[in-house]
Formats: sequence, C-alpha cells, structure tokens
Amino acid sequence: MDKKPAGLLMFLLVILKVLGTAEACSCTASYCNCQRQGLTSVPQDLPTTITSLNLGSNRITTLSQSDFSRYRSLEILHIDYNGISTINSQAFYHLSNLTSLDLYGNRLTILKAGMFTGLGNVQSLSLSNNNITDIQAGTFNPTQQVRYLYLYGNKLTTLRSDMFTGLGNLWTLGLYKNNISDIQAGTFNSTPQLTSLELSNNKLTTLRSDMFTGLGNLERLSLENNDISTSDIQAGTFNPTPQLENLLLHHNKLTVLRTDMFTGLGNVQQLWLQNNDITDIQAGTFDHTPQLKNLALHNNKLITLRSDMLSGLGNLENLYLNNNDITDIQAGTFDHTPQLKNLALYNNKLITLRSGMFTGLVNLQELSLSYNEISDIQAGTFNPTPQLRRLELYNNKLTTLRFDMFTGLGNLGGLSLRNNEISDIQDGTFNSIPQLRRLYLSNNKLTSLRSDMFTGLGNLQELQVQYNDITDIQAGTFNSTPQLRSLYLYNNHIQTIPSNLLANLLQLRDLSLSGNNITTLPSVAHDILSSISTVIIDNNPWQCDCRMVGFRLKMTGSYPFENQITCSQPDSLHGLELKDVSPEDLICEGPTTGLMSPVTSPPPTTVATNSPEPSTVHNSSITSSPVSGVFSPSKQTDPALTLSLPALLGAVFGSVAGTALIISGIIFYNQTEQVEEEQYSSLMPAPKCFPLYKH
Repeated sequence: MDKKPAGLLMFLLVILKVLGTAEACSCTASYCNCQRQGLTSVPQDLPTTITSLNLGSNRITTLSQSDFSRYRSLEILHIDYNGISTINSQAFYHLSNLTSLDLYGNRLTILKAGMFTGLGNVQSLSLSNNNITDIQAGTFNPTQQVRYLYLYGNKLTTLRSDMFTGLGNLWTLGLYKNNISDIQAGTFNSTPQLTSLELSNNKLTTLRSDMFTGLGNLERLSLENNDISTSDIQAGTFNPTPQLENLLLHHNKLTVLRTDMFTGLGNVQQLWLQNNDITDIQAGTFDHTPQLKNLALHNNKLITLRSDMLSGLGNLENLYLNNNDITDIQAGTFDHTPQLKNLALYNNKLITLRSGMFTGLVNLQELSLSYNEISDIQAGTFNPTPQLRRLELYNNKLTTLRFDMFTGLGNLGGLSLRNNEISDIQDGTFNSIPQLRRLYLSNNKLTSLRSDMFTGLGNLQELQVQYNDITDIQAGTFNSTPQLRSLYLYNNHIQTIPSNLLANLLQLRDLSLSGNNITTLPSVAHDILSSISTVIIDNNPWQCDCRMVGFRLKMTGSYPFENQITCSQPDSLHGLELKDVSPEDLICEGPTTGLMSPVTSPPPTTVATNSPEPSTVHNSSITSSPVSGVFSPSKQTDPALTLSLPALLGAVFGSVAGTALIISGIIFYNQTEQVEEEQYSSLMPAPKCFPLYKH
C-alpha cells in the first residue's frame, strides 16, 4: 500500500523533470526566476531558502495551500500573467513573511473571504487586469498591513461600504479602468490613511456629498475620464477631503463651474479641469481654493474672461487657458492672480491685445499667445508685465512691428514672432527689450533687413529670419547685435551681403545661408567663413567661373563648408563640387556685360607694376558698358588686355577709391574701409565684396 503513493510521486517528479520545470528555473540561494517556462503548477524542488520567486507568464490556473508550504521565507512573489481563476482558501497560509504579492493579469472574478489568509505582512497587493466583478466582505481582513492595493482594469461596477474593511493602513488604492458607476456612502470609512485614490476611466456620472467620507488624509483624487456633469457635483462633495492637494476632473462633461462646487478644498494646489465643455465660471468659484498653484482650463469652450472669474486665486502660479474660444479678456481679469508666473492663452481667437488686458501680472514670466488671430498690439499692452522672460506670438496675423508694441518688457529674454505676416519692423521696435537673447522671425514676409531694424538688441544671441522673402541686407544691419552667436538666414532670396556685414559679430558661431540666390564668393569670404564654427551655405546657385578663383585657391579641405559648394554654372562644371575643380578651369567667357568697366576714373594707359597704396573705398554709382573677351587664369585672348592670374585676382578682389565695376553682371560694392593689396598687375583694381550680387 505504501509503495503506490511513493511510486506515483516518483512518476510525477520524472514528468516534471522531462518538462524541464525546475531545471529551467534560474536560481540562487535567495531568488528563483521561472518566467515563461510553460509551468502548470508551482515547482516543488526549488531552494527552500529563496526570498523572491518569479512565476510570471506561465500556465498555472489554481493555487492551493501546499504550493508554497516549502517556501516559507518568501518575501516577494510574482504570479502575474498565468491564467489563475481559483485561489483556494489558505493558499498563502505559510507565507507570513511575504510583503509583495503580484497577481496581475490573471482570470480571477470574485475575491472571497479567506483568499488572502496568512498574508499579515503583505504591503503591496496587485490584482489588476483580472475579471473581478465583486469583492466579498472581509476579503482584506487578513491583510491589515497593505499600503498599496491595485485593482485597476477589472469589472467592478459598484463600490460597497463593506468591500475594503481591514485596510486601515492603506495609502494608495487604484480602481481606474473599471465600470464603476456608484460609490456607496461609507465605502472609504475603512481606509482613513488613504492618500491617493484613482477612480479615472470609470462610469461615474454623479458625485454625492457622502461619497468620500472617511478620506480625511486624502491628498490625490483622480476622477478624470468619467461622465461627470456640472449639475451632478453636489455642494459639499469635497468637504470630507480637507487635505486634498491634487484634484483631477479633466475629460468629463462639466459645463459651468459653480460657486459651491469646490467647497472644502482649502489645501488643494492642483486642479485639472481641461477637456470638459466649460463655458462659464461663476464669480467666487475659486474663493474656496486659496492655495491653488496650478489651474488647467485648456480645451474648453470659454469665450470671454471676466474680471470676477479668477477671484480667490492669490497664490496661483500656472494658468492654462489655451485651446478655448476666447475672443476677449476684460480689464482686471488678472488682478486676482498677482503670483502668476506662466499664462497659456494660445489657440484662442484673440484679435487685438489691449493695454488693460494683463494688468495685475507683475510676476508673470512666460506668456503664450500663439495661434490666435492677433493683428495688433496696442501701446502699453505689456507695461503690467515687467518680469516677463518669454513671449510667444507665433502663428498670428501681425504685419508691422511698431516701436511702441513691446514697451514694458525690459527683462524679456525670448520673443517668438514666427509664422506671422510681418513685412516691416519700425526703427526702435526692440529698444524696449534690451535683455533679449533669442528672436524668432522666421516664416514672415520680410523683404529687406535695414540697419535700423535691430537697434537695442545688444544682448541678442540667436536670430532666426529664415523662410522670409529677403533679397537685400543693408550694411550695418547687425552693428547693434555684437553678442550674436547664431544667425539663420536660410531659404530667402539673398543675392548679396555687404563685405563688412559680419565684421561686428565676433561671437558668431552658427551661420546658415543655404537656399538663397548667392552665386559667387570672393577670397575674403573664405577668411570670414573659416572663423565661424558651423557654416551652412549649400543649395545656392553657385557660378564656378573666374570670380571664384580667389576663394578656390584658399580651400584646403579643412572646413566643412568647402564641401557645400556645388556648381550650377557653367554647364561644363554643373554638379561638380568647387573643391574638385582646378582653378585653371574657373574661366569667364564672353560676351560679358560690364566686365571691369570703370565709371568715374579715366582708363589707364599703362599697366601698374607696383603694389598700390592702401586706399579708402566708398560706395559708388554703378553703370555698365559691354566689353567682350574670354578670361582664364592661364589664357590671353586680347593683346590689349593681358591679364595674368594675379592681375585677375586684383581686378576682382582689389580696392579702388571712387570706382565701381560691373563684372559679368555682378555688382561689387563696399563700405568705407582700408584694404592692403598684394602686388599684382591690373588694368583697374576692383573693390572687395562679400558675397556678390547677381543682376
């Protein structure tokens, strides 16, 4: 008789060995990992000394008392993602040392009394993502040390007053993603230490005044993604939660915020009401929330902000009103929020910013007004916001920046005006924002940058004017921005830049001129570009002819920008990179209009052989006269016009007083400056320029 059970036991052990159940586990003296081994029962030949066991993702369906009788030292037990539908009474009876039990992702439907007997020291219990529809009275009486109870992703519909008895030390209760439509009075009387209650993603429609009794220590209450409407938050609902600091009511069906809605919330600091259908906020609504610091009202249907809407918010620091339908802000609206630091008003329907709109915002640091329909900013609008550091006005309908628009912004560090319709910036516009570091003007309709546009920006470090229609940049444009480090001019129609335009920008580290209409670069351009850390000049229609000889001769392969010049013309060099073209192949072929035709000086009768003295060069009037000829560093085409390579370089990059030349339709011009020339022979030296202007 005794041999049959012993033989049967041996047979079962052999089967287990064949399946690799125990041997497949990875074990140490204190830990065994048996995940994903296809186990159908708890292995019985693991070290009895283990304190942590992971049985996740197996095929165990039933737990009994004998399963863990050998492992009485266990402190952590994971049996998630099996298929457990039955936990027999006292299955955990021998696990008195267990502190964490994970039953996540199984098939439990009802939690019964006696199911958790023996778990007197467990502190974390996860029962989420099962099919639980009911919790019997007394289920948690054996687990009085539980601090964290997770029941989310189940099928609970009603929370009864006897469900959570025994949980007097519970801190966190996760009940989100169930089907809860009702919470009976007294449900939380058994959980007086609860600090966090998660009830989001359920089917609550009404919040009654007796729902949250017993939650005197609650700090966080999550009620988002339910079906709660304005009329169904009863007065006094939150009176039992005086310690509440964080209340989440977003993604519900609230339409009006009533004056009695938030009574009892004297300590609340964060209130999330976004993504409702709120059209009005009654006067005095926030008088009951004097400690509120963060208020989220974005994605609602507010149209007008009245002066009585925000009373009681003397400590508010962050206010989110973006994505509403706001067309007007009444004077005095923000008088009640003197501590406000961040105000989000983007994605509304504001058209004009008036001088009384932002009174009271003496501590405001960030203001976002992007994606409105703003076409005008009245003088003095920002006078009440002297501490503003960041102002976002992008994606509006501004056309002209006036000198009085930004008064009062003496501490502004960042201003974004991209994606407007700005075609003009008046002289002195930025004089009132001397601390500005970043100015974004991309995607507008600027056609010219004048020398008076950026006055007052002595501390500017980054300027973005890409994607405009700029064809001209006047000399001295950046004289007022000596601290500029990043200059983005790409994707415009720039053809020429004065040679000394960047002379004042000793801090420049990033320069982008790609996607313009620049055709040639003189020798001096290489010296300037090589002094800048990051240069992007690709996607320009480069003319690889004699005008690029000086620049080509300075190319050493040491700078990345040298790899960005791809020839567009002449056809014989199309597609080649300038670095791969021999200087001897950079020729100018005639007929050429205005080739070295002096305007004011008489034609020389002899060829100069000595280096001319340095001369002062002034802007000169420019005309053109047709001259025919073919010029190459190594060829002579006309005995009367003998040009060696040094002579040609002198003609293209030299300097002359009171003289301007047109060479192949390229305008050379220069501001007053001293140029020391190398020795060369030339009919007439031409002024230095950077880059060149293609007519």
